Amino acid sequence: MGQGSDDRESFRLGQGGEFFLGAGRDHAAVATQPAGVTNITYGAEWSATLLPGSWIDVPDTGTGDGHNFSVPVAGGQLFMRLKVTGR
Repeated sequence: MGQGSDDRESFRLGQGGEFFLGAGRDHAAVATQPAGVTNITYGAEWSATLLPGSWIDVPDTGTGDGHNFSVPVAGGQLFMRLKVTGR
């Protein structure tokens, strides 16, 4: 764990499953699809309450095998989950 150089609360998942947590004004999840791995879909959702039906999709702004999901935190708690599913 450590402090990020940008202003994000982030979870970074790489090929080895490593992660990074920081503090800031955004929640972010970043994932890189491993080379040679196909038929995987990456997604993320956020919720302010964790209640069923409260989860909102987060757009993927990454390119190629890189996936980037980011949600600004506006004065309250926010929960974010990364979804990785097989097709």
